[in-house]
Amino acid sequence: MPSFIQGIDPKVDSIPGVRHFIQQALDNLAQAHDAIIESRVNQAHYTNCGHRNETPFEQGDLIYLSTKNLSFPKG
Repeated sequence: MPSFIQGIDPKVDSIPGVRHFIQQALDNLAQAHDAIIESRVNQAHYTNCGHRNETPFEQGDLIYLSTKNLSFPKG
């Protein structure tokens, strides 16, 4: 929760307009968090749709490995 909202309780007896503003700010914050979570779930879903679950290799298969982008210790 943002620092400007921490420690503020909308249920405390205060001016009704202030209470409404605090409650609206808390509701907006909750909606923003929900939207961020929903977008991350959607991104993960569509990213995973493009990936194949099967690999063409099985344990014990001999394969060639390109060392073009691998770094080895010098020496």
